[in-house]
Amino acid sequence: MGYLVECGYILLVVLLSFLLHRYLHVPAGVTRKLTHILIGFVFVIQYHYFREDALGLLLIPSLVTVALFLVARFRLVPSMVNPKNPYGIFLYALSITLANAVAAVYPPFLVAEGAAIACLALGDGFAALLTSPLKRRHALLFGKSWEGTLLCFLFSALGMALLGLCFPALVLPPLWLVGAAALAAVLELLTGKYDNPAILFGVSALVALVTVC
Repeated sequence: MGYLVECGYILLVVLLSFLLHRYLHVPAGVTRKLTHILIGFVFVIQYHYFREDALGLLLIPSLVTVALFLVARFRLVPSMVNPKNPYGIFLYALSITLANAVAAVYPPFLVAEGAAIACLALGDGFAALLTSPLKRRHALLFGKSWEGTLLCFLFSALGMALLGLCFPALVLPPLWLVGAAALAAVLELLTGKYDNPAILFGVSALVALVTVC
């Protein structure tokens, strides 16, 4: 059942991205950001069905990672691929698959991974989505803005809090939640096109210090 739900959800996200871009003429920049946000919710499905199942944690993400490499390599789905950073979506999936591999060996790592994915999907995703329409942004560093960095922090914290509400085992102490959100915002600011793996592994490492070690 879990495999069907996970596959169905991923296909629904891809289909939604395609339809919005193709038939409703939503800009590809918007559909890419929506995909970035929505794919993060796959973690909720995986945690519900597969938190103690190594094969379940690895099978679909591995297949999706291979598929997204081909999508990026051949620009197969314009509504999902950023021409300026075509392999960003592949690195996103690869990072999650590698984190799942750690969790498959040591299930308590899922607490740290969940926090990191919340920061990556909601923090990084909404920062990009909500700052794009702004006519005026205040520059910070490397083409990033104060507004985007603040939104990344706020939505990272919100994402981790919501995840904790859904799954009490994933609740973080408030101080660590704030620290993880701040780290996600800093990594999003400093790591450029490698922000996806940087946020995932950076926040995972920080949260693991208090929840796993």
